[in-house]
Amino acid sequence: MSWLAIIWSAVIGACLMQALMHLLVWNHDRRSWAHLCFVITVLSTAGLAIAELLTMHASSPGAFGRIIFWAHFIYGLGAFASLGFVHFFFGSGRNWLLAVAIGSRALALAANVVTGVNLHIHAIHSLKQIPFLGSPVSVLGTWEPNPWVRLGQASALLQLLYILDASARLWRRQSPDARRRATVVGGSLAIFILTAATQTGLVSAGILHMPLIVSLPFLGTTIAMGYELSRDVLRAARLSRELQTSERRLAMAASAARLALWEWDLSSNRIWVSNNGRALYGVTDQEEIDFDRFMQTVHPEDHPLVRTAIEKALHGHDSYHIDYRVVRPDGPLRWITARGTIEKNAQGRANRLRGISMDITEQKESEDRFRRVIEAAPNAMAMIDDHGHIRLVNAQMESVFGYTRAELLDTPLEQLVPGSLALAPATARPSTPISGQEPHPRAVVEKTGWHKDGSSVPIEIRLSPISTPQGKFVLASILDVTRRRLAEREAAHQRQELAHLSRISILGELSGSLAHELNQPLAAILSNSQVGRKSLALPNTDFTELAAILDDITADAKRAGSIIHGMRAMFRKTSPTEIESVDLNTAVHQVLHLINSEIIARHVSLDLQLAPDLPPAGASLVEIQQIIMNLMVNSLDAVKTTNTPRLIKITSRMQDDQIVVSVHDNGPGLAPVQLENLFEPFATTKTNGLGLGLAISRRLTERFAGTLQGANHPEGGAIFHLTLPAKIDF
Repeated sequence: MSWLAIIWSAVIGACLMQALMHLLVWNHDRRSWAHLCFVITVLSTAGLAIAELLTMHASSPGAFGRIIFWAHFIYGLGAFASLGFVHFFFGSGRNWLLAVAIGSRALALAANVVTGVNLHIHAIHSLKQIPFLGSPVSVLGTWEPNPWVRLGQASALLQLLYILDASARLWRRQSPDARRRATVVGGSLAIFILTAATQTGLVSAGILHMPLIVSLPFLGTTIAMGYELSRDVLRAARLSRELQTSERRLAMAASAARLALWEWDLSSNRIWVSNNGRALYGVTDQEEIDFDRFMQTVHPEDHPLVRTAIEKALHGHDSYHIDYRVVRPDGPLRWITARGTIEKNAQGRANRLRGISMDITEQKESEDRFRRVIEAAPNAMAMIDDHGHIRLVNAQMESVFGYTRAELLDTPLEQLVPGSLALAPATARPSTPISGQEPHPRAVVEKTGWHKDGSSVPIEIRLSPISTPQGKFVLASILDVTRRRLAEREAAHQRQELAHLSRISILGELSGSLAHELNQPLAAILSNSQVGRKSLALPNTDFTELAAILDDITADAKRAGSIIHGMRAMFRKTSPTEIESVDLNTAVHQVLHLINSEIIARHVSLDLQLAPDLPPAGASLVEIQQIIMNLMVNSLDAVKTTNTPRLIKITSRMQDDQIVVSVHDNGPGLAPVQLENLFEPFATTKTNGLGLGLAISRRLTERFAGTLQGANHPEGGAIFHLTLPAKIDF
């Protein structure tokens, strides 16, 4: 046997084997059009190989021409199939370019019929014999080329252009599989099309004297195409094995998790249930199950719910999800959750429902216990989902907000307590999936809730994240603090009354001093007015001296008015509580001005060491005056028993961001018993004292975020420190 017969027989056999294998694949999956196109391409390659063998053994020009004539149709079929293969296998070609390439090849086939012996040759006059691969073969001797061959060449170029364009578009997808397909299939098609076109063109032009050989280049193309298709077949086989493994694992997991797998064939009304499912529903292994038998296992009260859920799934929802109770003959009621999806036929009609069922009895019992705990809670409780809607409430929620339980369910919490969800952890707020790190509960925050009748309700709310089998929720604990607010206001009123009482007590202690302080300007006013009256009676009145007398009267009147104004501000019942900027040095001077007569009467010396340029403190001037007044009165009472010169030292200074005012006297100091309850109400050593001064002073100081401390000084006597934060920003 010659090499010619061996090679071409091998080509034909290889093509037929590839065609048979991929024909079986296409027959198994009729939607795999790439396999069908490949089969046609391979068969056309085998047909070309047979035609080439026949031309090599043709005995006459007529036989040679007829073989080439039919070979063009075989080639055209292969060209159509290769274009279809690229279209279906790549999925990236331009449809209009594909249509142009197919149309041009159809025109070339038409020209093959009507323009001469065939598309390449107009007329053949003789053949000649040449040696080829060790055998004599027939080739063209003398002939006339067909000018319409350019149409075939143009068709080959368009075919090549479509393949290159589809390969480039596939390459740009950047996936490894796409780039490999573009390189292997697109590159081999381009190379072998160019090779075949070049060889047939050179032979038809008389430049090469050899047989027309197209099958060998196309064999290389089919090998490349078959290689890629085989990879897909192998991948499908591997995926099939992995799917079988996954199915086995799924069955094992379902068994371990006690999941029931089921499938309802709607056309035959037959329900397949796994062994776990039969045990779950109390159905024997031999018993056939249809819809009526399934409904017999469902609790009668849940029949409408189940039927409604199935109707919704069958008529548009495509999914089935419901919780219901199952009545088993061998035990108590069980809660079941079922989920499924609808499968539809080609006409869009539901023909199958597949799903799983699971026993959730323990979960339902836990939820019931949780509901009972929530219901028994003294506070209003609500469970909020990740959309901010209320899913569970207790009776206290109805009492606080005035809505019924049915009205509260599915209501946004923001409608009841505006701004409440901003307090929730970021991962538990609405529109944000609960994920990432575990959120922490927030502290109790005061908010304003809104009653159904439109009235406001002062509340305290705490939001805490909780996890459930249905996902993560936020538990809101809400306390109505209306009564507590009333009690706080009453307590504040009582504290204000006590503070006023303390100021009145101080007024009683200092009444003599204040009367003396007022008597001085009043006496001066009387004296000056009498002198002025006498001056007017003189014949030569000195008006300059009279003007000076009137100025003195005005100054003394202002002084008396200032004292009275300070007393009214100090001892009025309602004192301002707004935070303002207070100069503590000025407050000290104002207090000393009020009790100046008392200081003189008791023969007390003052040592003022007030730091200049102190920043203001955030407080209330009247209440700071009351604190300093209390400290000064206590110091005046303390030094009256000492035999040494009486001294009170007042200092002010900055300490970090705090302003400290200290009052130090050289009295006997504080006894140990006094130190233990120094700031306790009604604790006093004075025979006529109420024991409220220091207690109220500390309470007032704490209102302004300050401190008031008392101790014995190392050098003797007692010292009190009033510390207040500096008010830097207003």
